[in-house]
Order: sequence, then C-alpha cells, then structure tokens
Amino acid sequence: MPEQPDVALWWPAISDESREWLVAHPRQTLPPEVWLDVAAAGGDASGGYWPPVENSLSGFDLSSADWDLIEKYLREK
Repeated sequence: MPEQPDVALWWPAISDESREWLVAHPRQTLPPEVWLDVAAAGGDASGGYWPPVENSLSGFDLSSADWDLIEKYLREK
C-alpha cells in the first residue's frame, strides 16, 4: 500500500472555505465540494462515500487516518 500524502502537503492547497469547514466539523461527513477539493489538492480521497439512503449520495467521508492527520497537523501548526 503506498504511503498517503501528508496533510501538510495538501492542506495549504485546499480553499479557505474547505479548511474552515474541516476545522468546524471534525470527523463529520463532508459535503461533496469539500471532499472534491481535498482530492484535487492531492489528499487521500479514498475514504469513500457514505450513502445514508440507498441510491442517494449526500456526502463523503474521509478515513479515520485522514482525520487523525488533520487533527495532528492543526495541533502542531
């Protein structure tokens, strides 16, 4: 399994709005625009999606490891 990109590498590349959302909503299901922003910036977007209702996609999840890295990065920043 390849090593995941360090959050410090992609965090500066996401939009201010996405960073603010991630800080304000730790470990919550991401809206598609935040998830896509993280993926476009090089973050590990393989956390997948979470369809709460069959055939209805309402949000995306990052993996626990992704959230751990975000929290660690914010503490060290």
